[in-house]
Amino acid sequence: MDQQQMWNQRFSKEGFMYGEHPNRFIQENSYRIKDKGKILCMAEGEGRNAIFLAREGFDVEALDASDVGLDKLSKRAYDLQLKIKTTHIDLFHWQPQEQYDAIIASFMHLPEPLRSKALKQAIDCLAPKGIIIMEFFSKNQMLGDFPSGGPKDLGLLYDTQELAPLFDQKNLNIIQLEEIEDLLDEGWGHQGPASLIRLIVEKSS
Repeated sequence: MDQQQMWNQRFSKEGFMYGEHPNRFIQENSYRIKDKGKILCMAEGEGRNAIFLAREGFDVEALDASDVGLDKLSKRAYDLQLKIKTTHIDLFHWQPQEQYDAIIASFMHLPEPLRSKALKQAIDCLAPKGIIIMEFFSKNQMLGDFPSGGPKDLGLLYDTQELAPLFDQKNLNIIQLEEIEDLLDEGWGHQGPASLIRLIVEKSS
């Protein structure tokens, strides 16, 4: 089963798998984004972060491999009278054509080498003074048997030491890159204690 089929199957259920509220880490750090800035939400699924950011007055584009997820996003945005651009594409085929003031993602499950490719592309299309805000499951989510969700495949989970070299560039400032334990309350998909990696990176030029 490919990524589109897998996520379409999951998002076809009634309601929203990860709830309607934004990822808390992204919500708490949205103040860092340039006022009225253009934001790309990578692997955005059913759109909980995109909806929140559009409500805050940002210019939002949501990208995902699941057309079912993006359709649910579009219908909810229509009901809320929000304008959100949706891009249906697998990140394997993604070739960014624009610059963004912020790039966000929550629980973007990608194998290598696709993960490094996608993150490098995100850095390249980030505008000067732009910000990256992302939260992932760490490898310890699986190794520590945390009950709150996530892939049962270490290759789809993250490690701070593996991420750090990608952002070791003169024009990038790593504001936060840490592994923490916290409680998740995100729909039926993420519930309970979790081992998380939180990332905030700013581009100087």
